[in-house]
Amino acid sequence: MALACVRLGPRRLRPALRLCAYATLSRGSRPQEKSGGPVFQYVGEHRKPTHKVFVWGFSFTGALGIPSFVVPDSGRKRPRKYQLTPYRLETAEQISSAACGYGFTLMASSSQDVTKLWGMGLNKDSQLGFQRTQHSRLFSMGNNAYGQCGRRIVDEEVYSGSHVIHRIEGFGSRLVQVACGQDHSLFLTDTGKVFSCGWGADGQTGLGHHDVSSCPVELGGDLAGVEVQQISTYGDCSLAVSRDGQLFGWGNSEYRQLASATESTQMNSPRHLPLRGCGKVVQAACGGTQVAVLNEKGEVFVWGYGILGKGPKLSESSTPEMIPPTLFGRSEFNPTVAVITVRCGLSHFAAVTDGGELFVWGKNVRGCLGIGKTDDQFFPWRVTVPGQVVDVACGVDHMVALVKSLL
Repeated sequence: MALACVRLGPRRLRPALRLCAYATLSRGSRPQEKSGGPVFQYVGEHRKPTHKVFVWGFSFTGALGIPSFVVPDSGRKRPRKYQLTPYRLETAEQISSAACGYGFTLMASSSQDVTKLWGMGLNKDSQLGFQRTQHSRLFSMGNNAYGQCGRRIVDEEVYSGSHVIHRIEGFGSRLVQVACGQDHSLFLTDTGKVFSCGWGADGQTGLGHHDVSSCPVELGGDLAGVEVQQISTYGDCSLAVSRDGQLFGWGNSEYRQLASATESTQMNSPRHLPLRGCGKVVQAACGGTQVAVLNEKGEVFVWGYGILGKGPKLSESSTPEMIPPTLFGRSEFNPTVAVITVRCGLSHFAAVTDGGELFVWGKNVRGCLGIGKTDDQFFPWRVTVPGQVVDVACGVDHMVALVKSLL
């Protein structure tokens, strides 16, 4: 297992979600008499909720960041390959975001004057980096065989043990999101423009060709003049959500991910994907063979191929299928429950509700769902964590959740 830290420079963070205060009456606490009646003192009444990190799934690569799982210490005799339930990761830093790759994890921690990037897990291609830098810019590291790091391809370059951290420039405005596929990368600016680089054999770069592009180029097609608010990719299919709630896609459509716009198995330029009955889209998640979108009402729609979340009989669909809101906890007692975040791994899904509950479904590769068993999950299933889930990141065979404590 490798650990790395990269300083990214000064940055001010804005809270992504409203914070809720919880309190518990302590044993033996006494009501204090004041005018108007007794006033109780509560434990944690003035304490700010803390954010915790929970990890689960395949642990042998070190992607969970727990050294004793990989190299047993005096208290553990054998390595632990699988962690089937959420395990709290002890961190000295306040983690603000996380992302999962194949066998590795990246996490960011922010303070008033500096943002740090932490890496753990496989580092065979130096995807975790080896250096520290003081600039507040976009950097890439790791395997660049197809230009996916946004720099010139070097023949027979050795990535193992590489200290190359490339500074990517030329966007013209501030970047707000980066999404990495199997061998390509997408970049979103604050002006709503999308850039891409890397391998385009399946059209996944969206640049109108199937060649390799080693530097980021702005996308056109149906995205020309469109302001994008979110991008998503994982394998060889790419999606973009516009600020007015429309969905666009390009790349591989072998599993009917882009069937609403093409009958072909590939599409090398962004096309508008007309979705009937889905309403205004606010988020999209793209896995290896499956797709999910979230609308402004908090409803989740899925299509493509795999375990889609509506039972074992639905394994393939070319049109959006809505997952019943009752499977995310909506009932006559909780009629307003809504999903606010949807994510995709290579072959599984995750959704977070406005109440901070995490639901997962799909292929349970090496225990990546965190439900205490290795069986696949055909319907959304709630993952038990002590607190409210703020965000979640999905890897191939592991996951990371950022959780807000109740006290």
